[in-house]
Amino acid sequence: MQTPDAVRVALPQIVAILAPDRPDIMALLDLVLDDPESYVDAYPDSDYLCNDEGDLARRGLLEMLDGTEFEFDSSLIAHFDWRADVETIHEGIASLSSCPATMNWDWLLEFATATREHPDDSVGIAGDFLEETGNRCLQLGVALVSVDDGDSYHVGFCPATEAEHVISLFATAGYENPRIRRA
Repeated sequence: MQTPDAVRVALPQIVAILAPDRPDIMALLDLVLDDPESYVDAYPDSDYLCNDEGDLARRGLLEMLDGTEFEFDSSLIAHFDWRADVETIHEGIASLSSCPATMNWDWLLEFATATREHPDDSVGIAGDFLEETGNRCLQLGVALVSVDDGDSYHVGFCPATEAEHVISLFATAGYENPRIRRA
């Protein structure tokens, strides 16, 4: 169990790394940390409402970075089920505003075709795809980071130089299985 102080310190640092030019996200995070009742009143349709304030802040941050609930113009993380196909995962992460513009996806068709040819191996496809994407991103100086949420992933990009630190912050804040995606 993470202490409220640890969550309060770690979450703003995560925003500073993943969303440095997004004061709107920092303002929402401040609201959920400082006045959780007002946050719940303002966003009653959130998928992540709960009674534990630390958990509300952790889950709320994922929703803020996803941006869907808040109708942001762009998302900084993608959320998908572990059974998602390669094309769905690719669409989600390629659409992120933080996805490297120089990312080469020429290998995607071959990877997707190979996974369709072996449907019995589908359990690890999402993870394998994220690891391959992560390896390629690291060559560009960008890391693909993820946290688990039960049977789904939340993934986003950050500078490779900040990756270990952001993973440490996710762990400090109590996120499940934070990691840099690479083989």
